[in-house]
Amino acid sequence: MRPLFLVLVLINLGYFAWQRQQQVEETPMQSGPLAVTPHSNTLTLLSEIHTAPAVDAAPHGNTLQEAPSPETP
Repeated sequence: MRPLFLVLVLINLGYFAWQRQQQVEETPMQSGPLAVTPHSNTLTLLSEIHTAPAVDAAPHGNTLQEAPSPETP
């Protein structure tokens, strides 16, 4: 029974060391507001579509277009 206990302790120590190593490698996320460029597009919620004023979403021509649907014979 003692060898099983020692093996489990070693496994736990190895797992603890591995978790500590993983934690050190991850960089914490920045908290607080993020800088946004003046010409970046804003997100609009679906509930805001009818109440939001019409704004040119892409003043520089950077628009996403839906791919044409494949034609079926």
